[in-house]
Amino acid sequence: MVYRRILAALILTTLTDSLAEEFLQPLLVLRLEHEGVSTFLIGLVSSAGDLGVLLAAPLVPTLARSIGAVSYLRWSLLVVGLGILLFPVFPHVWAWIALDFGLGAITCGYFVLSDSLINAAVTDDYRGRVLAAYMVAESLGAILGPSLLSAVGIEGFAPFAVATGIMGVGIVPWFLLASIAVPDLGDEHPAPLATLARGAPLVLIVALAGAFMDDVPKSLLPVFSIERGLSETTAVLILAVLAAGTVLWQLPAGWAADRFDRRSYLVGLGLATAACSVALLFFITSPSLRWPTVFVLGGLLNAFDLVALALLGERTRLADLASMSAAVTMAGSVAGFLGPPFTGAVMDLAGPDALPIVTALVAAGVAGAALWSRLRRPPGRGSR
Repeated sequence: MVYRRILAALILTTLTDSLAEEFLQPLLVLRLEHEGVSTFLIGLVSSAGDLGVLLAAPLVPTLARSIGAVSYLRWSLLVVGLGILLFPVFPHVWAWIALDFGLGAITCGYFVLSDSLINAAVTDDYRGRVLAAYMVAESLGAILGPSLLSAVGIEGFAPFAVATGIMGVGIVPWFLLASIAVPDLGDEHPAPLATLARGAPLVLIVALAGAFMDDVPKSLLPVFSIERGLSETTAVLILAVLAAGTVLWQLPAGWAADRFDRRSYLVGLGLATAACSVALLFFITSPSLRWPTVFVLGGLLNAFDLVALALLGERTRLADLASMSAAVTMAGSVAGFLGPPFTGAVMDLAGPDALPIVTALVAAGVAGAALWSRLRRPPGRGSR
């Protein structure tokens, strides 16, 4: 594969970026909670980065075309890594809100360009499997980040230096790869973002659902579990099993995305996720059925993001790929920003069982949208 070094660099940087993010976010929350900052302000710190991503994403394709994708990645990741060191220099909640917003706005360039480059670097026959490796790296970072934080601790300057060091490992390849072949993202003028969104509604629907599935269960499943009578220890173990399912099901999900028609696959994925979510209502209190249900659900939930990226890669105009990646990133930020508070409010009104029900309805909506897209597809198009 001609771009194997670029793919290796993208996967490594995804691992380190995810690890640093999942290390830094609980660090900020725990430091603020220890200082007695209100929950509302802590929530603002946690969501400010998503808002930065949402506002900056439309600008990334133009900037990347101006200075080159590798240069953009190199310097934006370096700024983010060094920017982490500003948190202990300005230890005030409003400064941290501003810093998290700024780092989110800069980091979004990596999200947009990594999605674009990895799709441009592979053929459609192998797209799902390569994307699965890419997303396994992201999931591993999310799992290892909190564990590393528990080992390092939250006091002093040291944890921020560790986060910067983690980012530094992922930055190194982009300074070493200056002279090698990079996937061409095209130099034609891209279509307007609104036109692209109207032309690929299924991609954006799946991106919204994928971000919802990624953020909401992880945030609220412990609340659901405890309110259904389980202990805090069991609730934490449920999250661990969910995360294990996320990692171990990625490669089979990527293989299936290459093997089957992706729209038909989404129909089955949506229906299976809805059924598994409903099953959780009945099995969450069963010691024998709880764990396999949560494990399978973890794999199903994370497959939506993978298929969204695989569908994104089906774009034929390379000039549109970065712009569509920006649209997908924006959609994910909206769902990540609004999904947990919306679902939490529904749970406050209707009880804890609203979590699996809302998840099942979102999954069923994706199945319906995919079926509609499949039926509307012109005859003679390829199987994927």
